[in-house]
Amino acid sequence: MFRFRGVRYLLCLALLCTVPGGLFGDRVALAAQESGNSSPTLPPSEEQPPEEQPPPEESIELSAQFPVLENTAGASFKFEVTVEYRIKERRTFDLNLTLPPGWNGTPKSSTPENAISAFEPEPQNMTEKLIVEVWPVGNLPEPGEYIFTFEVASGDLQGSIDLKTVVVEPALRYRLSMIVPTERTGIQAKAGEDNHMSIMIMNSASGDLEDITLASEKPEGWEVTFTPSSLDTLEPGLSQEIDVVIKPPSGTEAGDYPVILKATSEKSDSDLELRVAVITSTAWGGIGIGIAAGVIAGLIIWFRRLGKR
Repeated sequence: MFRFRGVRYLLCLALLCTVPGGLFGDRVALAAQESGNSSPTLPPSEEQPPEEQPPPEESIELSAQFPVLENTAGASFKFEVTVEYRIKERRTFDLNLTLPPGWNGTPKSSTPENAISAFEPEPQNMTEKLIVEVWPVGNLPEPGEYIFTFEVASGDLQGSIDLKTVVVEPALRYRLSMIVPTERTGIQAKAGEDNHMSIMIMNSASGDLEDITLASEKPEGWEVTFTPSSLDTLEPGLSQEIDVVIKPPSGTEAGDYPVILKATSEKSDSDLELRVAVITSTAWGGIGIGIAAGVIAGLIIWFRRLGKR
């Protein structure tokens, strides 16, 4: 009897001991796990100061919103270049512009636009606006693309950018003109004789004209000659006087005849139409004058005889 009571007391005691362990064991284990995963915190007085960041490296970079510009031959081109720089101390930047043959140019400050060869910025992160202007010199450039290299440098710190111009052919790049200085395209000519007149050959456009030859369309049997008969080169805005000799053949009947003068080059040509009025020759004129004089003399003699009677 007592033996069974002792066993029951032992079972109850064991049950009472296991219930609190089940309730608090998980919390104790979780707290221990969290404590093991976290690093120990130092007292406020023992916290380490933040690491000092190294100063930024010096740099320079060039950019342009419009690095390619297009225009006709003879025009100038302006590029706006942005210089972004980071420097530790004040220093001078030299400006250098590499140009293709037949071109000139200069860097400029943006406001106002003054030609400069260097600039000295403040030692902090900033930008500088510069103007790069280029233009052709001498003969006008042929249509095409031309590359310019703009460099900003101070010792080992350097930056550069390539700028491009696209030259297009203007509508009136080549134009050959031929006029009569007196503005009279109607002339008189005597048959069988050399009849001189002057014309002007002009280059009224922007490109050189080369290998200009002169010719004519004329009635059969006529002779038309030019002095000089050809031009090697005629530069823009210049003119050349030409002596033209027109010789109708002897016996040509009086009247108006068309003669067309032609100036031709590889890139342009021009025509000039003349109206040539052929008049009788000097011999026939003399005969006519002699006949008229004879008639007048005869009339005078006849009237005198009538007066005597």
